[in-house]
Amino acid sequence: MGEVQIQPSSRRILSLGILGNPERPEEVREHIRRILEFFPEGSVCVDTRLTLPDLPVRAIPVEQLAREVDALLVLGGDGTLLQAARVANGKPVAGINLGGLGFLTIYASSQLETLLRALRDGTYRLESRSMLEVESTQGVFRALNDVVLKSVHANRLIRVSVSAEGERVLSFRADGLIVSSPTGSTAYNLSVGGPVVYPTLDVLLLTPLAAHTLSARPVVLPMALSLEITAKSREGEILLSCDGAVNAVLPEEVTVRVRGVPDAARFVMLPGAPGFFSVLRQKLGWG
Repeated sequence: MGEVQIQPSSRRILSLGILGNPERPEEVREHIRRILEFFPEGSVCVDTRLTLPDLPVRAIPVEQLAREVDALLVLGGDGTLLQAARVANGKPVAGINLGGLGFLTIYASSQLETLLRALRDGTYRLESRSMLEVESTQGVFRALNDVVLKSVHANRLIRVSVSAEGERVLSFRADGLIVSSPTGSTAYNLSVGGPVVYPTLDVLLLTPLAAHTLSARPVVLPMALSLEITAKSREGEILLSCDGAVNAVLPEEVTVRVRGVPDAARFVMLPGAPGFFSVLRQKLGWG
């Protein structure tokens, strides 16, 4: 438990699904032209949000993309990669950073050809990451980074109670609660003072949002625990979001269940790819 899960791979990738940032159409288009030099016509599919009538690619709804291809390639930022991880169904995911911070999209545009060769030739490795699954009255959702419960009205308190395997963990009033995976420790969790956790550890992070008591502190729990979280609001409904996307608006009093799903996401790693601490030093200015 807690060891880096990097699996060797010799499987050649013969088809690619592309998720791109639709707000950067020219950069995405140019990258796809370069991709088509490595993968023949008919082997590249794109998310239907990308308008590319002049390129020989198939447009497929993002929810169905992973069914048609061997791997997903993100051209964008971490937000696009989070979406890819949620729809990948275990297929390998790699990201070329066209955005800003880039904790997850670790490869630069200059590394695209190296990445494509590794995928085509099967000379890459896979790093497994755990995801979160939340069961609510509106359905079951998955997240790579975090699950958040808060009021639909900004700056309105809710009461949150968390139990693990039937035992009460904590109860408090706050703006909300973040449940993070280790991968998500450097996302919303970090911005509100939660701990930074090595991304392949098997843990869950509970981080209160602006709690109204100093005793409500971040808690680290084993990922094997199943959590039951009750949220109550006096002033409106409860908002459930996964990875920053609004997934459901829930009643004023609601109970959801959250569990970790080990090894649910798999990221493509190349020889010499930056390590976790290297990324932290660069992105957070740790020196």
